[in-house]
Amino acid sequence: MAKVLEVFDFAGRRRSTYPWNEWTDGRIWQATKDVDFKLTPAKMRNILYAKAAALQQRVLTYIQDDVITFQFVSRDYTADQTPVWAASPTAKSRLPRKTQSSARAN
Repeated sequence: MAKVLEVFDFAGRRRSTYPWNEWTDGRIWQATKDVDFKLTPAKMRNILYAKAAALQQRVLTYIQDDVITFQFVSRDYTADQTPVWAASPTAKSRLPRKTQSSARAN
C-alpha cells in the first residue's frame, strides 16, 4: 500500500531539460537538433509554445532543416509590430520571409 509522507522535496528531484531562464529572456535563440534538443524541430516548437503559454508570453519560431530559431515576446506582441531585433537592415536578412515583408512595410 502507498504511504503518506510528511515532506518531500519536489524541486530537488526534477531538473529542467532546457535552459528556460536563458531561452525565455527575449533574445533570439537558434537551437539545433541533437545538439540542443533531441526531438524533431516541429515537436520542439510545440514545447516552446507550451512554455510560452505557461509564462503568459508568446514565442516566434522559424524552422529550417534541423534548426529552430525562436524568440519569446510579450503576450501583447502583434505581427504588425517590428520586433526590436529587426530594427537594423542586417538583422532583416535573417527573418522569415513573411516577417521581412511586414518589416519593410513599416
